[in-house]
Amino acid sequence: MLKLGRPLGWNEDFRGKFDMQDGFMEELNIPTYCNFQDFQFYDVIEGLIKVYLVNHEVRKKAAGLSTDDSFHTDSSMGEEDMEQDDD
Repeated sequence: MLKLGRPLGWNEDFRGKFDMQDGFMEELNIPTYCNFQDFQFYDVIEGLIKVYLVNHEVRKKAAGLSTDDSFHTDSSMGEEDMEQDDD
């Protein structure tokens, strides 16, 4: 998750803070394996994308932008859009 980085992964604030890491993974509400210690890559990515899309829509509403358009009709996210989502 640290290597993935923002906006989907973790920033450096999460390094070594296992309580924060556990809380973040719990909020994704994804299946766990091996006595709650392992995750499947696909489940994690799917959870991260769902959280990102919800946050994206919330930011659009807060900015007064239309949320009626589907996400894929937006132009590809450029570097400046990714920086805005880091907040």
